[in-house]
Amino acid sequence: MEDSLTCVVKDDVSDKEVGKLFGTVCDLGNCDGILKDAKKGRYGAYSMCKPKQQLSFVMNQYYEQQSKKGNSASACDFKGAASTRKASKPSGTCKDLIKEAGPAGTGTVTSNPTGGSDSTSGSSSTSSGAVGIMATPGSVRVGDWQLGAYFATAIFTGAAMILL
Repeated sequence: MEDSLTCVVKDDVSDKEVGKLFGTVCDLGNCDGILKDAKKGRYGAYSMCKPKQQLSFVMNQYYEQQSKKGNSASACDFKGAASTRKASKPSGTCKDLIKEAGPAGTGTVTSNPTGGSDSTSGSSSTSSGAVGIMATPGSVRVGDWQLGAYFATAIFTGAAMILL
């Protein structure tokens, strides 16, 4: 998704600044595509992305809105925190997922993509606005070390309770 954006947050922006920028950008535009509401079971299509990716998505939405109004010259500056670049056209599975997510990131993604080098195979979801990729974990893997530590802790805790 991030490669398909024209306006993106710069790499050198700090995490603290990212938080401030979310407030600014979300006040200017629509952040529904990145929001998470576990109580209502609603998730934006890009709610599972990293914060800088989410910020780039909403910055790009604002930039596109302003470009349509003829205000693109400074719409992707955000006090030097963002810049424009040449966007790549999505292809293959990514193209299909972005199409399902919709331009605001609020669509229902029903595809079940296969894992690539940078993604995880996930189960599909039909919750309102939820994305199939990483919306729910595909599996939980526990190694021998973790299992042994769990049992050792359980035995120690049980013995401590008996001694009390």
